[in-house]
Amino acid sequence: MAQNWNNVLSYIKANLGSKLQNLEIEDQEFVRYFKAHTLPEISIIEPMKAWTLLTNVNRSQDIHRGGVLYTFQLPQDINIVDVHEIYHGNMISTLTGFGSFFFDPTDVTMSNTLNSMLSFLRTEKVFQFIRPNKILISEQLTDDNAIVELNVEHNTPDTIPTDLYRSLFLKMCLKDSIQMVLANRMKYSTLSSPYGEINLNIDYLSNKLDRLETEITEMNDWLPTREYLHIV
Repeated sequence: MAQNWNNVLSYIKANLGSKLQNLEIEDQEFVRYFKAHTLPEISIIEPMKAWTLLTNVNRSQDIHRGGVLYTFQLPQDINIVDVHEIYHGNMISTLTGFGSFFFDPTDVTMSNTLNSMLSFLRTEKVFQFIRPNKILISEQLTDDNAIVELNVEHNTPDTIPTDLYRSLFLKMCLKDSIQMVLANRMKYSTLSSPYGEINLNIDYLSNKLDRLETEITEMNDWLPTREYLHIV
């Protein structure tokens, strides 16, 4: 099944009965809302992964209490949720030929394996992510470089894991679309037309919204909680 905005809109229209009643909100208005609000919301639950290289070139010359401050650069279309992990090791420098931001996950895994083997030789380092693009590390980088694993927002539906797309994201979009429709209809219970009174189904939509919110909450409770504190 394709994971795109056309598929999302098809799901919404089928559940809102658009074949029997036209929706007063345009397709692009739905999509703009989903991009601005629904995608960032599911990105907190299940973010996309990205990697960036950190070296002493990124180190701030200013003295900071609590550690060493590093700054990294990101493409404009990348919004960070948080920093998941920092991988230290003297083999990381061999990965610089793969680009300045995104890396092959295999290379990251190899570097992580090396770090696991050598972890008993290292002191523990604590890091803190400072928005939008700074990291405060308790000690200077091991071997002057590290790979930062980032949790970032999805920009399109196709990067969402398929199981969560079908079981959670579509429901979140439907919930948000019902809220948008209800916001337009709450002032009226019916509308007059040349063909008589038109029922706006506010009660039906409100009940459906309540059920969706319950289902989404139950799904979120079932999903494992992501870690927010990391010691490397």
